[in-house]
Amino acid sequence: DIEDNYLSGDLWPISKMNSIERVLAYDNMLGGETTDSPYDGNGTRSYGDLASSPILQATSLRYLDLSTNYYYGTIPTALADMTMLEELYLEDLELEGDIIPELFGLPKLEKLYLGMNYLSS
Repeated sequence: DIEDNYLSGDLWPISKMNSIERVLAYDNMLGGETTDSPYDGNGTRSYGDLASSPILQATSLRYLDLSTNYYYGTIPTALADMTMLEELYLEDLELEGDIIPELFGLPKLEKLYLGMNYLSS
């Protein structure tokens, strides 16, 4: 659980852990960074493409929450390889485009949260 820590950059060390099952990383600055304090609201944000995030290589994950971070782009098709996922939270990012049908083919997925993005179907 690394939630609400103002972490920036990406989760490459976690993606190398072969047996990790849960990543709770919401409410950080993952995928990007700010140039000023996040507390004063005057910082400049940079966003990273979710499709290039190394966390998508952690195929042992059952629970992944990246909500309220600095990711943009479309929903990555690499999520289809995460066949152990039971819960996926990608809320309040800058995602756009179609909701990929591969998500609905994940055999164990029970909860999917994609709210507060710019998605269509």
